[in-house]
Amino acid sequence: MIRTDRLLICGTILAVLAMVVWGMTIGGYPANANVFPAIAAGGVLIFGLLALREPPPEGGAGDVTWSAMLWLVAVLPLVYLLGFRIALPLYAFIFAIARRTSPLVSLLLAVGVAVVVEALFVRVLGLRLSWGWLAGAFLR
Repeated sequence: MIRTDRLLICGTILAVLAMVVWGMTIGGYPANANVFPAIAAGGVLIFGLLALREPPPEGGAGDVTWSAMLWLVAVLPLVYLLGFRIALPLYAFIFAIARRTSPLVSLLLAVGVAVVVEALFVRVLGLRLSWGWLAGAFLR
């Protein structure tokens, strides 16, 4: 029988690779914007294949896998409503607090994510990130 975590790893690898191929071919993004997703997809592929070689974890691994998938899926509505510039730091802060990280470290993590998003995606790659459906209504 195939373990759930292996199915999720394979599905994630395929989804990330499909999104990168779509972005590089018919996505219509500028060429310099394709570099970072290609590097990230390479990392997902390498670490995903390494994770498939690991022996099954002891105990309730299925619960941990589904919890991780729910955390990954939870960011999508946030990005849709608030946009990348607000949603990703907020998501990082909420995730860190949920993992019982101190509020100061959680806040520093959120600020770090905001700096990376602004510096890398907006300044270096020159992408125009959407402000999201809800935040865009207030920021226009």
